[in-house]
Amino acid sequence: LSRVQILYALSTYKEMSVCDLAAIIDASTATTSHHLRFLKKNGITKSYKEGKMVYFRSRIKKFQMLLVLC
Repeated sequence: LSRVQILYALSTYKEMSVCDLAAIIDASTATTSHHLRFLKKNGITKSYKEGKMVYFRSRIKKFQMLLVLC
């Protein structure tokens, strides 16, 4: 369920930090990072680092995301 929530958040906002996503899914940053690593490893998200902050965005379009979630 957490990964679905992350994907939904990333489809709503263009990009989000790990801290912002952790707040949305009500999880620790460590747990959120774990989910984001999985999504990135499978080509669903991409990230970039700005200072100490890491930002993520979806690599797939909203329609394709529906297929991933099904």
